[in-house]
Amino acid sequence: MRVLGLSAVLLLALHALAAEPTPPAPRFGAGTEYDGITVDTAPSASAAHLPAALAIDARTLLRPIASDHLGICTSGRECDDHFMGGGTTLTPEIQALLPRLPLHLLRIIPYADGSIHGATWTKGIGPMAERPPMRFNQWEKLAPNTAGPVELVGACEQANPATRLVWVVDVRADDHEALARYLTGPATGGEVWAGKRAAAGRPAPFPVVLWELGNEVEWVGPKHALSVEDYIARCKVAIAAIRRVQPDARFASHMATAPWAWEGRFKKDWRSWHRAVLKELHQDIDYLAFHPYYYGYPTSVVESYMDQVQADIRSITGAERIRFYISEHGLWPNAAEGQKWETSWWQTHGIPGCLATAQFLNRMGNRADVGPMTYHNLSAGPWGLLYRGKETGRIWTTGMVDLFALYGRVLGDQVVQATWSGEQTDPRKADCSLTVLATRRGDGLGLVLANRLPKTSRLVSFSFGSETYDLVEATTLTAASPQARNTQHEAQITQTTDTTPRPAITTYEVPPLAVVGLKLKRR
Repeated sequence: MRVLGLSAVLLLALHALAAEPTPPAPRFGAGTEYDGITVDTAPSASAAHLPAALAIDARTLLRPIASDHLGICTSGRECDDHFMGGGTTLTPEIQALLPRLPLHLLRIIPYADGSIHGATWTKGIGPMAERPPMRFNQWEKLAPNTAGPVELVGACEQANPATRLVWVVDVRADDHEALARYLTGPATGGEVWAGKRAAAGRPAPFPVVLWELGNEVEWVGPKHALSVEDYIARCKVAIAAIRRVQPDARFASHMATAPWAWEGRFKKDWRSWHRAVLKELHQDIDYLAFHPYYYGYPTSVVESYMDQVQADIRSITGAERIRFYISEHGLWPNAAEGQKWETSWWQTHGIPGCLATAQFLNRMGNRADVGPMTYHNLSAGPWGLLYRGKETGRIWTTGMVDLFALYGRVLGDQVVQATWSGEQTDPRKADCSLTVLATRRGDGLGLVLANRLPKTSRLVSFSFGSETYDLVEATTLTAASPQARNTQHEAQITQTTDTTPRPAITTYEVPPLAVVGLKLKRR
């Protein structure tokens, strides 16, 4: 949804002024999604230290968790420069960087050639000399088209051979079967599209594990938006075409793009969209795709909308099989009153973004109704993990790279029950500023604790029931100031790892503005 460099966005209607006879027309363009909404302010506390208690029951398993929790959105267009540097092979610079990136699950949004829709994936395949220049967004210039599916996925697989893909399908197109054959068909038996893939140096099928049906198709402006009836009909066509190639294909249909703004824009109940989708498609889909951007609204408000959708899933389908696919998420950069939106972009990948995303990851990891998650975005808009410096000419990384690396270093395979007590620890309240994701990890636990308070440390007291744990490793991501961020010239966000053992741990102090990953070994 928040797409500088990914998808066109229809935005929230302005509130009518009392003196006006009719409300103003909705505004279009990136940066206005939260017009008229009073957003959450930064968390605060007056104490220098604030206690909290965390009771962990390692024997109560809440849900499996995997690297799919740490997915990333990307596409060919914005990776051309980063991956290829204007050439046709990976640059040494990106080869050195790839191992640091969380390339477990990639959400691929194809080229759109500068239009609102019409993903022209066929222009990103075949010999380089025959590929036309492309623009992903209407405001971009034409650029070389060197990172098509073969190049982009191949580059990511160099860093992580187990990389898997979510492919966003343009439901308005009529080439679904050809796309599925190119991506997943066997390159044998004279198959034309799979043969084109093999001719490009990729005989093996792409590891597509989920097909996402459209991207915010009701939210792109009145000239291009689809009605829910049209969307459902197009989904049925796409599902049938793809299943002719991949019979076990899994699908995600999207729910209301911004439910908190939906009724103001469309004058309808925001739930009408996903209810219609569930009634018509529940036997064919596995997920509802959701695009929450937090702060914006606090995570407690985001979860309140998810709870309503979960209730509808149960009542309409009679089961809880369908879960959420969080296909985009990230901090919403709130601009100060009277300032341009651009002045706040740094927040998304500065320390505010790292802390907000950690809180969101922790909360979603504790929900059994959440499946895969793909953060928005690897390199587009202000949310990126990496950019090329305009002044230095070199690629630099934001604090989000270190954040995802911390989670990858610490997380185990099952989420276990963890119960908080103490101020600002209730996840259902807007002031929640201390969260945890507690996981079973081999013969111990992996905990990720996030403290969003800017000046107050949290003195956490642990209880593990009848079990005892030794702390064997602590990794801390933090910064000296709430305004800290990495730039092309300076890294203000730090990450350190301490392997000093602490036997029979009962307390741990989480610093202000910090995400801490703890590895605990059971005695």
